[in-house]
Amino acid sequence: MEIDEAAAEQAQENVHASPWVDRIRVHWMDARRLSASEPFDLVMCNPPYYPGEMSATDASASIAKHSAELKLDELVATVNRLLADDGRFAVIVPANRERDLCQATEDVGLLVVRRGPLHYLEGRPFKRVLLEFARHGSEVEHNPVTVEHAPGTYTEQYKALLAPFMLHF
Repeated sequence: MEIDEAAAEQAQENVHASPWVDRIRVHWMDARRLSASEPFDLVMCNPPYYPGEMSATDASASIAKHSAELKLDELVATVNRLLADDGRFAVIVPANRERDLCQATEDVGLLVVRRGPLHYLEGRPFKRVLLEFARHGSEVEHNPVTVEHAPGTYTEQYKALLAPFMLHF
């Protein structure tokens, strides 16, 4: 699902160029309007990163990057409505939004089951966090991820993580 028409069209082109064309569908729509006949086992999301009404230079970037259009609590309510009882919610957020997201998910009974601080460059602080939530959980599995040893030199861990999804690395 993609709210921006041009981004949805680009995603559809990418799907048609991939080996998963028969397994992936792209919908141009607002996720809050989705209704499904059966709940989802997995919801993956790259939500708007920046809180508030601040905007980017163009409308498409503003919708994609700023939460004026989709606030975290609205996203979590939508996921909660669509997720199966044993389903999982996977998301990437900026490190400074982790607390807000975790509070919103906790409010609807979704618990962190996996957390992966994402370091873009080895030795640097993490800027993003990969999170996985479920309705049932116990200990949180911690899986830090480092993208590059040095600019342009990807870690084996990162290559292995993305290998199933990349056409060319």
